[in-house]
Amino acid sequence: MAAVPTAITEQSVELSTPTGLAILKALSPTFLDGWPAGTVLAQGMGCGTRKLGSYPNVFRVALFDTTKDSVLATLTDFVSDRVVEICFNIDDETGERVAWIVERLQTSGALDVWCTNIVGKKGRLAVQVSLLANPREWPDLADWILRHTSTFGVRHRLWERSKLKRSYEVRQLDGRKVKFKIGRTTTGEKIKEKPIVTPVRMAKDCAAFIYRYMNEKELNNRNMAINEIVRFAEGQYNLRALKGNEIAMQMKLWGFTMGEIQEFLK
Repeated sequence: MAAVPTAITEQSVELSTPTGLAILKALSPTFLDGWPAGTVLAQGMGCGTRKLGSYPNVFRVALFDTTKDSVLATLTDFVSDRVVEICFNIDDETGERVAWIVERLQTSGALDVWCTNIVGKKGRLAVQVSLLANPREWPDLADWILRHTSTFGVRHRLWERSKLKRSYEVRQLDGRKVKFKIGRTTTGEKIKEKPIVTPVRMAKDCAAFIYRYMNEKELNNRNMAINEIVRFAEGQYNLRALKGNEIAMQMKLWGFTMGEIQEFLK
């Protein structure tokens, strides 16, 4: 019975008959910590009369259909796959550190990352960080979380997911190029679309332009670059300037003074 894990033990009490153990051994089942995702086809439960103290004398059997087709049979018009959701709580990290953790997870292979404000133990305000990952890649992300954050544990579970088939188009809108995300069914029916404008991406693009411009032109007087930077922002995003901490922080890293930053952002 080496392949069967020992989960519940009780001295001098037979919790399973030799026949039952032999059947399990012959079936070579896979043992899980929780119920699998799927459709419950049948289930049954029986209770014994012997009192086992803190052990419930209850036996439950459930029959699942875990095939992908059966689980998502009613959603044939959409793309389906499986993802692992990882969650962990943080109540002793700064907001800047949490933002860094989210960014690192996004660049390390997470499909999506989001944060939820919660109240933890002892009434502490905390953040629940959640992310979706490929089933083959989630162990690496969980390992990184346990090694580089203050949390002592992570929760994870497998989800069936239905989603629109996504595509992207770049269109001319008000004299500028705008990227659109489009969602369709598997038959090609367009369901929705929306423009993609990400402040962080804009900040990084402008910061990269600043760095590239300053090096290419070898300008010692940074004030001479401000007009070029503004023109870049206007041409790329139809904005006079990017108002936000992201671009200000990037400009500070490149050596701009606070006066120059304020002039750019005003």
